[in-house]
Amino acid sequence: MKRKPAVADNEPLPPRLFDNDFSSEFPHGGFTDDAEYRELAVEDCDLSGGEARNVIVEESWFRRVRFGQAVLAGAQFSDVRFEECDFSGADLRKATFHRVAFIGCRCTGTNFSEAHLSSALFRECSGEMSLFWASTIKRSRFENTLLRRASFEGIHPADLTFRGCDLTNADMTQARLAGTDLRGSHIDGLRAGGAELRGAIIDPNQAVSIALMFGLDIRDDDE
Repeated sequence: MKRKPAVADNEPLPPRLFDNDFSSEFPHGGFTDDAEYRELAVEDCDLSGGEARNVIVEESWFRRVRFGQAVLAGAQFSDVRFEECDFSGADLRKATFHRVAFIGCRCTGTNFSEAHLSSALFRECSGEMSLFWASTIKRSRFENTLLRRASFEGIHPADLTFRGCDLTNADMTQARLAGTDLRGSHIDGLRAGGAELRGAIIDPNQAVSIALMFGLDIRDDDE
């Protein structure tokens, strides 16, 4: 029986999954080109370094699966939950993620460039130096996630939220951040100008950081 997603305004829709038991072995030994996979439940599997093009994965759950250095460019993931998985250095360029949750995953240096993300959730992940260059990101959320030196250059977001994230020295040049919610995140060294930040939602502490970033001299009235 499928789990019914809870719906809230501007929140990512959760994956719709079946209550499957986990399998210790991945079917067919790994992804293959142009293959479609559905209703998988995979645990403690090593798919590091694998390569497959145009893979489709639907209604599946991966727990503690290693995708390090895997090449899955152009893959399509729909209603998928990744829990404590390792995507370090994986190539996911031009992939599509719809109702996909990354929970406690390692995404250091993962390449999401030119990807399409809708209702995607990254919670308590490590995404230092990850690449989201020119990606389209809609109704998605990064929560308590490490994104130091991550690149969001040229992204096209809508209803995008960063909550409790570390965006130190992240690159958001040429991004359209109007409506993007940055409140509660660390933005020291954020690479973004006035054009990119116009219309972004920030908190008072971030306003001071942004003023300093633009070289403003902030003083009390009596100074």
